[in-house]
Amino acid sequence: MAFLDGIGKKLSQTGQDVMKKTRNFADSTKLTGMIADEERNINSLYPQIGKAYYELHKNDPEYALSELVGAVNDAFARIEQLNDQIAAINGSQKCPRCGANVPEGGMFCNSCGAKMPPKAEPVAAAEKIRCTNCGAQIPGDQRFCIYCGTEVVQPTAPRTKVCGNCGRELEENAAFCTGCGSPV
Repeated sequence: MAFLDGIGKKLSQTGQDVMKKTRNFADSTKLTGMIADEERNINSLYPQIGKAYYELHKNDPEYALSELVGAVNDAFARIEQLNDQIAAINGSQKCPRCGANVPEGGMFCNSCGAKMPPKAEPVAAAEKIRCTNCGAQIPGDQRFCIYCGTEVVQPTAPRTKVCGNCGRELEENAAFCTGCGSPV
């Protein structure tokens, strides 16, 4: 009978070990889940910290973050330009005080009542010329070709002869002034 008592004790001890390991595994799994929850919480706070830092320091960032803050500032500037283009396409302009869209030609903002600035006259597009090296069409106000880098030879306006006596414009090959008869 002692033999059976020894087996019973062994089984009892093994059962208790299995229960302890199961409990430890469950506790460990529960704690691992709690750690994962806290890590998710931290990861959701990072963007909020970044946005708060940006709002506080967008004009004076620390050196280590200046490149990132500059990239965000540049992105906001591009968004502003794109919104202006959308407003121009839709025939509206942005109120300088509140940012509301005001129909083109409106004198006052329909949201805050601010006086709208006068519309700027569009600048004429630069005349196109051909590059003497690669033949590409480029804006006439360029000093170098944007495609091949060759210095652009600016076309010169045709010169007209002017009479030194009376100031009348003459044809290029004229020998005498057609207004006063003086030799050119």
